[in-house]
This record gives sequence, structure tokens and C-alpha cells, in this order.
Amino acid sequence: MSGFFQGVADECERCGRGPANHAHMFWGCKKLGRFWAEVFVVLARIVEEEVDADPLVAIFGVSEKPELMERRKADVVALASLIARRRILLAWRLTSPPGVVAWLGDLDDFLRLETIKYELRGSSEGFEER
Repeated sequence: MSGFFQGVADECERCGRGPANHAHMFWGCKKLGRFWAEVFVVLARIVEEEVDADPLVAIFGVSEKPELMERRKADVVALASLIARRRILLAWRLTSPPGVVAWLGDLDDFLRLETIKYELRGSSEGFEER
């Protein structure tokens, strides 16, 4: 098995630093700093309260102190961070980081689909409450 990984670079495709593990590729890469900063600014606007730039939120979609935010808002943050991670995955091997505009487009697309799902179920009010 060790022969399989021989010759595989351990450096990040974006910044050239290693080790290029999951924590680095989703949070620690210096080239992702601006992306995550902008994501957290937008999240704070969406939930109308401060959302600290936190690696637990960025990587897992949860806060270290979930009791500080009401459940509905925590769900929004979790979903939006999932879509941000998806955006990072789509640009995994690119040297430039993903853009917040692309993330907002992804978020908008997903919310449209969720709206349709709730409307088909006859519960569009339930979607708006969430």
C-alpha cells in the first residue's frame, strides 16, 4: 500500500505548503482566508448576529457553543457552511481560491430548490420559518 502513495505531493495546490490535509485544505490554507472572512460576514448578515470565523463552523458546520445561537439560525449557518465547503471542493485543485460570489450563487440555487420542495409538499410557510 505504501507504494501507491509514493510520489504524491504533500503540498497544497493553492499555497504550496504542507501538509495538505483536510484541515489545511478547508480552513488553514492562507489563500482561503479572504473567502472564509467574506463568508462569515455574509453569515452574520443573514442570521442578524455575530458569527465568529471559526474552523469548527467552517469544517463541520457546528459551533463549539451551539447554545449561543437559536436552532433555526444555527441550521442556516450549518447549511451555508456546507455549501461553502462544496464550493472549495469544486475548486480543489485550482491555484486560486473560490469566490464568495460563486458561493452566494450556489446558496441561492439551493434555496430555490428547497423552496420548490416545500411548495410541492404544500408547506411553503414551513420553509420561510426555517
